[in-house]
Amino acid sequence: MFRLMCVLALFACLWANPFGARAKNYPTQGEAYSRCWAAYSAAMGRAAAYNSKPGITYEWQSRSACKLGGNSTYPLYACTLYYTNAALVSCELAVGGTASENGGSYDYSFPSTRSTFDYAKSLGKPDCCVGNPMNVATGNKYQEELDYANNELELRRYYNSFPPLSPSALGTHWRHTFDRRLELMNDGTNFFAYAHRQDGHRIEFRKVAGIWKPDPDVIDRLVYDEGSGYWELHEGETRQLERYDANGLLVAIEFPDGEAIDLTYSDDETPAHIAPGPDLLLIASDRSGRILTFHYTATGALRDVEQPDGKLVTYEYDTFGNLAEVRHPGTAIRRYHYNESGLNGGVAQPGLLTGITDESGIRLSSYGYNSKGQAVLTQRGNGIEKYQVKQAADGQVVIASSLGATDTYQFSVIHGAARVSARTQTCVGCQAQSSLRTYDAAGYPDVFTDSGVVVDHDYSSTGLETQRVESKGTASQRTIQTEWNESLRVPVERRTYRADGVLIAKSAWTYNPRGQPLTNTQVDPVAMQTRTTTTTYCEQANVDAGTCPLVGLVTSVDSPRTDVNDVTTYQYYATDHPGCAIAPTACAWRKGDLWKVVNALGQVTETLRYDGSGRVLSAKDADGVITDFEYHPRGWLIARKTRGSN
Repeated sequence: MFRLMCVLALFACLWANPFGARAKNYPTQGEAYSRCWAAYSAAMGRAAAYNSKPGITYEWQSRSACKLGGNSTYPLYACTLYYTNAALVSCELAVGGTASENGGSYDYSFPSTRSTFDYAKSLGKPDCCVGNPMNVATGNKYQEELDYANNELELRRYYNSFPPLSPSALGTHWRHTFDRRLELMNDGTNFFAYAHRQDGHRIEFRKVAGIWKPDPDVIDRLVYDEGSGYWELHEGETRQLERYDANGLLVAIEFPDGEAIDLTYSDDETPAHIAPGPDLLLIASDRSGRILTFHYTATGALRDVEQPDGKLVTYEYDTFGNLAEVRHPGTAIRRYHYNESGLNGGVAQPGLLTGITDESGIRLSSYGYNSKGQAVLTQRGNGIEKYQVKQAADGQVVIASSLGATDTYQFSVIHGAARVSARTQTCVGCQAQSSLRTYDAAGYPDVFTDSGVVVDHDYSSTGLETQRVESKGTASQRTIQTEWNESLRVPVERRTYRADGVLIAKSAWTYNPRGQPLTNTQVDPVAMQTRTTTTTYCEQANVDAGTCPLVGLVTSVDSPRTDVNDVTTYQYYATDHPGCAIAPTACAWRKGDLWKVVNALGQVTETLRYDGSGRVLSAKDADGVITDFEYHPRGWLIARKTRGSN
């Protein structure tokens, strides 16, 4: 069992209590609140064991409470999980006014919310969102921020207003690109694997006849490689491969283009000034050798991240453990506000993000919540793009925009995920519009009807669209059929038909074993014309021969024309610049960086120098003219200087 599960189990023993609430004194409100979040995560982890026992009918509540020290009134926090038929049907972290000491007993009351969605699927980027954005089906406020990006090496942050399912070094509600963990659980009979994703949601895999199976609406796959001892998570949407070690730590990410990111963690031997404990991410490095370096506070909070060019992104936290400030290179500070009066539903809810102030000191956005912690308001600036959400008594969600339009949503819960089943749009002076949506048994789109126009979808069991009929039943009907390479999850042929069944367009692809396209053929059946683009890549044999440095790099593109030469070739730096070993943050180029591009006429453009983060500093065009580029500390291009061929 992973080390993470040991920690969760310990918290569960200390905190989760189905028969009442236990309170404990803490010196500050922030520490009390942070500990309650940990208890909440632990209680969520325990749910799997109960969910694995079908046929049991009961309902119970698990509550955990924390209070401040002293003899006066204090805020009280509790987490409540509701179970029916041994399945988790809702969960809630509530903040209840105040309570006071009374002979050692603690009285409190909390609002109760009930729903049937799977909490683990309600987190992360929403399918149905409004504004900036918020999940209107569940009330979760989601936010995504970018701190660094260079090709596949990037650092993003993700916020969920709903309580987290696993801890993060970025505070209570935030996670980052590499916050991915795998944990194993079992109840003695059934085995589960939980993949905690970077955006906060969690995927459950159940071991059935030796195969780890997720819900039918999940396209990711999990396998255990007995030879290497690593777990492999194949992400269906991006086609990335993630490798996890025996402790559930993400150790590598492999991309379809051959790029890879390796991750290094602290252990028991790591000096305390580098990391205060084991299993903290220290380095994320791409295959060119550019790295992100992570530094922590004494309590294990992420303090800063050093970029490949040596510049720092620094993180500051408030007394509740919330990420309060992000200082980017160049002294720019982005501020995050929480629990502001007028936006917190009239109840102290310290972890709820209520606004963002940008680097120029201007209020960028505001978010509001009800007393249950559900997001009900999002707006930019001073009321721009304002959306307000109201839960109707019949379960519908009504959204009012600042322009006077109203959207009413109805939802269906399929495999625990809330999906839009109906939508009605009304506005002053315009005709109301309505749409209906149905889904197949696996939860994939089936029939969508928008103001009478029907789109009929068909999906394979692996979540790949095999047919889409647009404007079904009309003279303008169009049918698109797609055949797939199921293992690579890439299309091999796509055909488009008119309403009368006549083929009007066709595309075909071939691929290398990594899933990179080798040929792309476009066919016009009416004109009987075919156009094919062919791409070649650096393969291991080429690397061994010294003709290119890294597998997967594009070496040539042969465009469709056959009457003339239209081949473009690409060359790359074979080794790091000699100065990289001395000054890696100012390295002029790395192995695999693009060096030359030769077009069909033999004209050459050349990249002469990169900065430490891989941005082009100097380039020479086909006429020998050199252009230099300058960047803001944040990485934005601010100057382009042409200095001639000398």
